[in-house]
Amino acid sequence: MLQFKTDTGMVDNVICKFDLDEIHISGHLTQKNPGDYLRDFLFKAHNDVLAHGYKTVKINISKLRFLNSSGIKILVDWIIQVSLLPPDKKYAICFVSDRSSLWQESIITTISIIDPTNISIIKV
Repeated sequence: MLQFKTDTGMVDNVICKFDLDEIHISGHLTQKNPGDYLRDFLFKAHNDVLAHGYKTVKINISKLRFLNSSGIKILVDWIIQVSLLPPDKKYAICFVSDRSSLWQESIITTISIIDPTNISIIKV
C-alpha cells in the first residue's frame, strides 16, 4: 500500500492511499505546488498498476473537498501518460465522485476529454 498524509495547517490536509487497484484522495489540496507529493504519489501508483497488470484503476475523490489548478494539472499529466501507453499496457481510469459536488463533476467531465473511451465516472 502506498500512502501519504499532509498536514500543513488548517487549510491543506490531504490523505492519499493506493491499495490494489484503487486510489483514494481526500481532504483539501490548496498548496501552490503539490507536485512534491501528489505527482510522486500518482506516478508511483501508475508504476504499481503497470507492474501488476491491472486493466482498470479507480480513483476515489468523493471525499476530496478542494483541488486547486496545480493539483488538476497533475491529474491531467497522469491521464496523458496513461493515454500514451501501448494498448497492451493501457488501463482504464474510473473516477468515483461525490454526486453533490459540482466542481468534481465539472473537472472530471473536462479532463475526460483527453481519453474519453478510457475514463469513466461513478457518482456516489
